[in-house]
Amino acid sequence: MSNVRPRALIVALEAWPVIARLPRALQRSGFGVAALCHRHSFLAATRYLDQLFSLRSQCSGGAVRRSLAETINEWKPQVIIPGDDRTVLFFQRMVQLHQSGERTLPPKVSEALQLSFGNFDWLAEATSKLRTLQRAQALGLKTPGLARSDSVEEAVSQAKKLGWPVVLKKSTSWGGGGVVFCDNERQVAAAFAKFNESNLPHGRPGAGLVPKPGRAPDVERFPADATVTVNEAVRGKAAMIAVAAAAGKVLAHAAAIKEQCHPAPTGPPSVVRLVRHSGMLQTAKRLIGHWGATGLISFDFMLTAEGEASLIECNARPICLSHMGEWSGRDLCLALHHHFAGLEIPKPSKPRHEVVALFPREWRRDPRSRYLIEARHDVPWDDPGLVGKLIQDWRWRGAVAAK
Repeated sequence: MSNVRPRALIVALEAWPVIARLPRALQRSGFGVAALCHRHSFLAATRYLDQLFSLRSQCSGGAVRRSLAETINEWKPQVIIPGDDRTVLFFQRMVQLHQSGERTLPPKVSEALQLSFGNFDWLAEATSKLRTLQRAQALGLKTPGLARSDSVEEAVSQAKKLGWPVVLKKSTSWGGGGVVFCDNERQVAAAFAKFNESNLPHGRPGAGLVPKPGRAPDVERFPADATVTVNEAVRGKAAMIAVAAAAGKVLAHAAAIKEQCHPAPTGPPSVVRLVRHSGMLQTAKRLIGHWGATGLISFDFMLTAEGEASLIECNARPICLSHMGEWSGRDLCLALHHHFAGLEIPKPSKPRHEVVALFPREWRRDPRSRYLIEARHDVPWDDPGLVGKLIQDWRWRGAVAAK
């Protein structure tokens, strides 16, 4: 057992609100916490950072790599946590270039990433919806029926075989942006055309990742899986499980059902109901074990009326459940801390709350929502700077959407 306080570094190339809630949970668990992000992000607004390393508002992939190396040399983290999907893809690309010999990483950076992610190879599968489900099927796990489609005609043909409705998906997408429900051939054609228009360009890895203040991030500039798949539409409830993992072992987990999401029907959750589900847990354990993965990772599912869990995708990063350990009874950050500190992993306890309204998403979905009163409203009142930033940003977004 080490007496040294483990250090975590959160790297965020996008201004994703959820990750700004993680530093408090990490600090409470015993981590020293630093962040590498741009100074206008939500993550930079939290007071629960021991140190903040700033990225310029616009910088190339090379500049991000240099900033990462400088930050690792100064902060010396035991674990690096990606704050969003773009950052996961950026790490994946860095590792690809390193393994191919095209752009070797400094030894300290390579060692830090190895400790943080475990077996590097799993990232390539986890960041592709298609490859994640193919791996799950190879392991005998339950997934929706799906097929790769390279043309509208092929997509329509596959949809007819699966049966209407179907779900068209881009293999690399997030926030519900690459998911379209289709009831007929016309909708399939429209969705396929939309996906082709937005296919990710290939170029310098990481260029244009960090947005200017008040602007959406530029498109990704590195290879990603733009495959389109036609998926069986599983009827049931959307659910998720978040895990803390180390070297292929699940240390702790927290699961929930989506009660509300915003924007509907495929957006991130705005209200969740904490549950226990052995099917989701076993699927997560099988994939984490096969991959040899380390980190804060999550999986999305559809739960059928019979209670079966059908895997939808993996998120190789924290989600809304990852910071809720203080009162959910399933403390992922504490488990991760104890792993790096060489301590015994704590046992789960009974949750203090069952239904949680996520701030500010549920407030934005419906300011008169009953969940804001009846459920635990997850407002970070002890972090006023972050609360103000979240309210200000969501008001700005709402005003733009109304125009």
